[in-house]
Amino acid sequence: MSFRLATLAIALASAVTAATNALAQSDPTTVDAQKIEGVSDLEVSARGAAEIRRGELSVFGEFLRYNREFGELEGEGGVRLQSGVDRFFGPRLQYNTLDDTGVFESPGFLLQSERQPARGSAERVEFLGKSKYRLISARFTTCKPGQDDWFLEASQLDLDYETDEGKATAAAALLRPHGARLPYAGFPLENGAAAGC
Repeated sequence: MSFRLATLAIALASAVTAATNALAQSDPTTVDAQKIEGVSDLEVSARGAAEIRRGELSVFGEFLRYNREFGELEGEGGVRLQSGVDRFFGPRLQYNTLDDTGVFESPGFLLQSERQPARGSAERVEFLGKSKYRLISARFTTCKPGQDDWFLEASQLDLDYETDEGKATAAAALLRPHGARLPYAGFPLENGAAAGC
């Protein structure tokens, strides 16, 4: 009997995943650019002031390629990604619209402006799911632009806005006029430490 229940549970989980993917693919996608090429309804390439919009996701760049079947989106040249209230901008992007995963090379960013605004830059941002980011060689602050009273530099910075947790590895918390080096730091993202701002 337990074998049948396990089989039923697996089948239900697969059905829910398939339904979620089908719903995610049902969002209308719009493409605008100076030049657009495509293969049927499956893949499109856009060049010259290109823009692809799908639900809460907007991506701009000089060159964008989007494969609807696999949810794969690539961008090069002045790429900007906006997902909800989060914004990233840099030279190169690979992103999967089905599971919100991917990599952005050398981006600047503005995060969660409706809650605790944050901004900064990184060598690379890894998208780990909806509102979950891993920043490599990152600089992060919740101070307003032009007001750098404090910032955190870390070799790796994990931000999870679902659980409102931030974790920094090999970090330097730089507070004016003094700074502190930390091997590891954890902090809340909701009304997080905006020390001195």
